[in-house]
Amino acid sequence: MITRYLPEFRQLEPDNLLGLTAGLVVAQAPVKYTAAVVSPEAQPEAYGVRTVEKNGYKFIENGVLCTFDEKGEIVDWTANKPLFIHFTEELNTFLGDRKYFAVECEKDETYLRLVMVVPGSEWTTNVAEASGDAYAAAIAAGKIVCINDKATLPNGDAAKTYRCIA
Repeated sequence: MITRYLPEFRQLEPDNLLGLTAGLVVAQAPVKYTAAVVSPEAQPEAYGVRTVEKNGYKFIENGVLCTFDEKGEIVDWTANKPLFIHFTEELNTFLGDRKYFAVECEKDETYLRLVMVVPGSEWTTNVAEASGDAYAAAIAAGKIVCINDKATLPNGDAAKTYRCIA
C-alpha cells in the first residue's frame, strides 16, 4: 500500500478544545522565519516553532504549543504569554489517518491555524515528548496538567491527554 512510503507525523486529537467552540481561532497566521545568512553553516534558516524534517523537507506538526511575538508572528510558547495550540485540519481525507498530515514549511510563507487554549480545554497528543520544552514550560508554569499518561489516539498510537487549568 502507498502509505508505507509516506512520512508519518505526531498528531493531535482535539478532545474538548474550548477555543474552537468559542471562536478563539487564529487562521492563516505567519510563522516567524529567519533566513539563512551567507551560508547554511554561518546561520541556518530557523522557524519560530519546532519543526521536524522528513525526506529533506521541514514540517510543523499539529499539537505544538505556540504564542505570538511582538510582530504578530507565531513562536514557541513561553510563560506569561497567551497559550495557543497548532491545529490545522487536513484537506486530504482519503487516507483516513491524521498521522500522514503536517504543515509543510515554506520559508516566510508558512501559515498555521491556532486555537486558543483556555481553562477546561482538553486534548490528546503524542507530540509532547518531541516538543518537550514548550509542554514542560506550560506544566511548570501551572498552565496545563497531564490527566492521562496512558491515552491512545484513534489509530491506536500511544499518547497523553492534557487539560488547561489556568
